[in-house]
Amino acid sequence: MIKILFFLPTLAGGGAERTIVNIANGLDKDRYDVFVVVIDRPNSGKYKDAYSGLLNQEIHLINLAIPIKYLNYPKIAYKTRKAIERISPDIVMSTMLKTNVLIIIALICSKFHGKCIIRESNNRSVEITSSFTKKFIRELYNRGSDKIVALSEGVKYDLTYYFGIKPSKVRVIYNPIDLENIERKSQGYIKQSSTDVIKIIAVGRLHPQKDYPTMIRALSELKGNYKFEMKILGTGPLKKEIEELIQELGMEGMISLLGFKDNPYQFLAQSDIFILSSAWEGFGHVIVEAMACGAAVIATDCNYGPREIITNGENGILVPIGDIKELKEAIEKVMTNNNLRKELTDNGKKRAKDFDKKIIVQEYMDLFENLVQE
Repeated sequence: MIKILFFLPTLAGGGAERTIVNIANGLDKDRYDVFVVVIDRPNSGKYKDAYSGLLNQEIHLINLAIPIKYLNYPKIAYKTRKAIERISPDIVMSTMLKTNVLIIIALICSKFHGKCIIRESNNRSVEITSSFTKKFIRELYNRGSDKIVALSEGVKYDLTYYFGIKPSKVRVIYNPIDLENIERKSQGYIKQSSTDVIKIIAVGRLHPQKDYPTMIRALSELKGNYKFEMKILGTGPLKKEIEELIQELGMEGMISLLGFKDNPYQFLAQSDIFILSSAWEGFGHVIVEAMACGAAVIATDCNYGPREIITNGENGILVPIGDIKELKEAIEKVMTNNNLRKELTDNGKKRAKDFDKKIIVQEYMDLFENLVQE
């Protein structure tokens, strides 16, 4: 029996958390004893533990109940070290930058003799420009981990080129999706305002990374010529600015901000077109989920992720970042061409199967088995 501990900041409604839930649930419980340790106290903020109910009953969930603040980092590292020494796992795996740093520090201070895997889930060179910080991450990641999982080839390039991580230490494993769960949850009915309009959807944080203004402006140029409605699922710091832009462009009756949804799949399944307008990504997990739900996908060709999922014009359409005209034309093309929309939908469903959790979790189990045998 291999004892494995997954370390997360919270079980909030984000892509990294959803990925760990899928991996943890998918592991062979006859072979793995699974622990999930989260830092933040339950219900200390909106949606902090949105995914906790999705974990299988066999999984041990431990909440350190510490608010994630810089002043609390020593306490977090201490309690994490104590949890590791108490559980004594064979493998510890962390995801997301802050928790990766914290877990390595905690392991250095503990009596841990197992293996450490850290997973990098985003394009960090966009966010981190300080040479000192890059050097710090390089030293910590290279010295403190046994393996680094990059969720795309682009993220692997980002780590090795911009941060000096040893290429031999990095393994690319794409995000898993639970196709059976998506199929089951996508069956729910969502009331639509009309049946004779094109239904468009976007899912993601209301954050500069997602570049919603470009998408909203592109749609505003189509509003007089086509019947459509747009739903945006997600919360974030730009909610007020996005609401103001929608009002400014006279799109109040056509674009709705619905906030976070525990089950986005029923919304995706009843949508004709999914749009990802991001300025950057690590992978673009929601692209695969949209494909699995049968929405035709339009995405920006950003660094990194979409081009590793989408074959342009075959199972989705790629457009340049921040290009209102190109995005508008792509939306218009998919709106008006039923044959193209069906082709993108059918091929997207086929492509989504490549990321099924049964395939991806097996890659993780191969990684775990190889590490414990070293």
